[in-house]
Amino acid sequence: MRVQFINIVLVAVRIVNAVDPLVDLTYTKYQGLTLQNGVNQWLALRYAAPPTGSRRFAAPQPPLTQNSTQDATKEGALCVSANNPEGLQYGSARQPMAEDCLFLAVYSPLNATEDSKLPIMFFIQGGGFTSDSNGNFNGIGLVEASGMNMMVVRINYRVGMLGFIGGSVVNADTKGAVPNNGLNDMIAAARWVKQYATKFGGDPNHIVMSGDSAGANAIDILLTANNGAGFPDLFVGAAAESTGWGGDPYAVDRDAEFAKNVNSTGCSNSPDPLDCMRLMPIDEFQNKTTSDGWGPTIDWKLLMAPHYEMMEQGKFQKIPVIYGSTNEGTPDFISNQSATTDADIEKHIRDAVGPAITDAQVQSMLIAYPASLNNVSFFGRDVSVKNETLRKGKGPQWQRDAAIMTELKLQCVAAFFSDMFAASGMAQNYQYRYNVLDTTPGGLADQGIFTPHTSELYAIWGRNNTDGNDPKCFKIDSANGGCASAISIVQSYWISFVRTLDPNTFRLAGTPTWEAWTIESPRRIVFNNANASIETMGAGVGEVVIAGMNQRQRCNTLTLPLAKVANAGLKAGETLQPFANGTRADPTLGDASLNVTAASSKMSNLTGTASSPKFTGAASSSGLWMNEFLALSIAAIVSALLLM
Repeated sequence: MRVQFINIVLVAVRIVNAVDPLVDLTYTKYQGLTLQNGVNQWLALRYAAPPTGSRRFAAPQPPLTQNSTQDATKEGALCVSANNPEGLQYGSARQPMAEDCLFLAVYSPLNATEDSKLPIMFFIQGGGFTSDSNGNFNGIGLVEASGMNMMVVRINYRVGMLGFIGGSVVNADTKGAVPNNGLNDMIAAARWVKQYATKFGGDPNHIVMSGDSAGANAIDILLTANNGAGFPDLFVGAAAESTGWGGDPYAVDRDAEFAKNVNSTGCSNSPDPLDCMRLMPIDEFQNKTTSDGWGPTIDWKLLMAPHYEMMEQGKFQKIPVIYGSTNEGTPDFISNQSATTDADIEKHIRDAVGPAITDAQVQSMLIAYPASLNNVSFFGRDVSVKNETLRKGKGPQWQRDAAIMTELKLQCVAAFFSDMFAASGMAQNYQYRYNVLDTTPGGLADQGIFTPHTSELYAIWGRNNTDGNDPKCFKIDSANGGCASAISIVQSYWISFVRTLDPNTFRLAGTPTWEAWTIESPRRIVFNNANASIETMGAGVGEVVIAGMNQRQRCNTLTLPLAKVANAGLKAGETLQPFANGTRADPTLGDASLNVTAASSKMSNLTGTASSPKFTGAASSSGLWMNEFLALSIAAIVSALLLM
């Protein structure tokens, strides 16, 4: 009886000391909401002043003082997407957009106190730096699944030209304009979280980044920021989901885009064209700007060089990481769903890599990624037409195109990051392949989308907590042909990583130990509908060796170098610098002496002798002479390209 009384007293003390939904942040007070499931939520918290008027194009400024209590029970606006007016994103009432958008949301347990020191998941949404495409995800499910042992924060950041304006004129501006404000917003939000974390029960010294697609790309850049120091005062871990990269241009490379927008907005005759665009009404500005695909620019602070070069040189923050991606890049913003001929495939390869790609490189890609991929994927999945009526893309070569873009833009890039962390000595270095497949009638398989880009978010965040497009198989238990089990499996690893920087500590009972990735043994976890398993890249579960190469070989000898060309933004006739600009050998090569030299700049042609790649995993299991011939042909092409 006495013990029971003491427990009651302790519970009462915890409740008395619990964080109040009415939180005082000194610059204002926010009234949050306590939910019946034991979670507090605060929506539309300003982490910076409205980036409007004279603050357009400027770095984020501290939030303004507001004397009245602010309502934090309703969502604030997402940042307005590129070339669109303020209004609803995707026509969804739950995703309003505006220029005044620098908000974040916080989810934490009801019983959290200012001394709880809960680990914090800091989510950076994707959208190709043109939209906040993962708008207003609900963190309640993650907090519940953690056993009330973590805090979740999600943020908005500026996109399009508003977030990533760049160029020589911007660098010379005296009224506050700077490049990379989308990235600056993320940093400002993280600093806000560090400053106020205890107000919500969080640990200001345990912030783990999570981001998908462009959000994962942003994580990569933040890790290489400040000449490789990153932000050790802010972040202790990172999960980069479905990461990739675009080009990382210099300011001068943005000048043509900038000039085009000066003309399109009618500001060319203004004595200060940048100020003209700065003060233009937002809807007029959005309507008149051109579709140029603004993104991060090398600014000698956040970005010192194309970030693949920073990674090669070991100039990045060494913290525990998760990297990985899904199986197919089938959405139409990655793959060409109308691809019909080899010429369509070739055009997309050339467009994706840029003008520096050679005819020989294109031909080697066409050999390495044959038309058979329209029927069977690299991992033995039947990707042929399931339902002609429901199929999203009608192009007979769509799946081949998707296979190319998945490796070029996603899987080979994720493996590169894992390799660079392994080379740095980071033991807490984890890689995944998300393989969950919705085979329900009318589901993703029938649509030809299979396991699309960023679909792991549905499992990480849990059912009904994302964009309303959960795979239908989440409604059906895995034992009955669905994929509901994938949620608890995936969530347990992610929550464990956020809490302890190790995905295994609190993983679901009966699931395998997620082994660390090393160059010698590139092990990764595979998430399926009902379970998880461990594989080695190059000897994947169900992997089909095509043209004599497994995925590890294909990435390292052919596809990844082309991805680096795209990231460097090389022009016709330009070639890649030696690995790490010649400062060290490529750790994925068997011969430590790379012996590759260049003249003096990225304009130079490479000369010298390439070493044989060091690969692990399955070699070609086929004895067919055609496979051997194709393998030798590709090897010869690659060797010739390296000697160009």
